[in-house]
Amino acid sequence: MSWPGDNTQFGFISRALAYKQPPNSEYTSPPTSTVNLYELSFGTVCGLCAGIFVKKGAKAVAFLLGGVFVLLQVCDSFTLISSID
Repeated sequence: MSWPGDNTQFGFISRALAYKQPPNSEYTSPPTSTVNLYELSFGTVCGLCAGIFVKKGAKAVAFLLGGVFVLLQVCDSFTLISSID
């Protein structure tokens, strides 16, 4: 079975392609965005603040641990504490 004007052997190919044609309307409205600019900028600011806080916190913890290590080394050199040998 073939449709009028169908030059293919299988008529279902042209029928399947006929359903995928764009609408006849020349002007279609553009799709609306699901991204809210206010929420995007608020999330960006919150993310930057959290990142800076974690970075500064990690530096403070590393500084304190390094200071404790140096203090223990100084105490060991003055034999205020003894290391395990």
